[in-house]
Amino acid sequence: MVSPNATILGNIFGGTHISSVLGVVSLLLKTLYALCFIGSLIAFFVSIAKLAQSASNPGARSRALHDIMVSGICFTLLGGVGLIFVVLIGFMSW
Repeated sequence: MVSPNATILGNIFGGTHISSVLGVVSLLLKTLYALCFIGSLIAFFVSIAKLAQSASNPGARSRALHDIMVSGICFTLLGGVGLIFVVLIGFMSW
């Protein structure tokens, strides 16, 4: 059985090059995450406005409720991705 050498792993994950790459990747992922969250939030508010406008039209009301549900699912998925991202970044910097 082969076990990893701690000094080799320390040099790989503790070097300046990998930390600079992880910093850039982390910034890009955070930016993408923020843009997705803002887009989902805008879609949620637009769906609520459509729901308010469609009081007498059952088809439009059903579509607006469906869009609100999809926005909620997007928020849930973004929350899960955010949690996994924070755990991975915390593990990499540990």
